[in-house]
Amino acid sequence: MQELRCGGESNNELLRAMKVIEELSPYWELIGIRVEDVGRDCAIGLVEVGRKHLQILGTAHGGVHASLVDAMAWVA
Repeated sequence: MQELRCGGESNNELLRAMKVIEELSPYWELIGIRVEDVGRDCAIGLVEVGRKHLQILGTAHGGVHASLVDAMAWVA
């Protein structure tokens, strides 16, 4: 998997804070949301899609995408 980073300088202090929030958030834990990088007006997160995220036809549920977008918009 390609490693993505925010352009410019990362905000390491904010990234450390988001890692703490990541561990404390029951919803993020349930979905599997992880923050990978944070910069100016930028947040990169990921969810490793597994069986619990799939619809009956085997594709990721739209709620997984929406949850990740919502979480990263809040972080950025």
